[in-house]
Amino acid sequence: MERNAKCPSCGANLKQKICPYCGYEMYIPNPNQQATAAKVDPKAKYEFEKEYSKAASIVIDGIRNCKFNLGFRGYDIGQVDRFLDELISNIYYHGNYNNIKMVLDGGAIENVKFEQSIRGYDIRYVDVFLDKVIEDIKVLSRIKEKY
Repeated sequence: MERNAKCPSCGANLKQKICPYCGYEMYIPNPNQQATAAKVDPKAKYEFEKEYSKAASIVIDGIRNCKFNLGFRGYDIGQVDRFLDELISNIYYHGNYNNIKMVLDGGAIENVKFEQSIRGYDIRYVDVFLDKVIEDIKVLSRIKEKY
């Protein structure tokens, strides 16, 4: 951020991207362009965070509490558990209202491949569960698009 930047809304001297007085967020797409300002509506931000965090916590709780039956030939237990842990860590809201990042989308979940082992998680149960998670991810994406 340039040293003597002024907020276009209230005229305050800015030392960071978001004005602490009026909530304007400075956006600088590249160094050759001049800064533009976009006001972040605090009420919309609050509503979004409330709705998204509620939905995300339900999805995360569902993943954490899932139990799979063991089968004679099933998916490798360690691989499935690691994938679900990674999925949980990538669902949560990263804190930037204008740029939400969900590293794993429905396509990445559909294309995941697990090795089979002699004693592992029952393949049918894992596949059905991942289909449900894909639907939940789509709900989170719709919430994101709504705001």
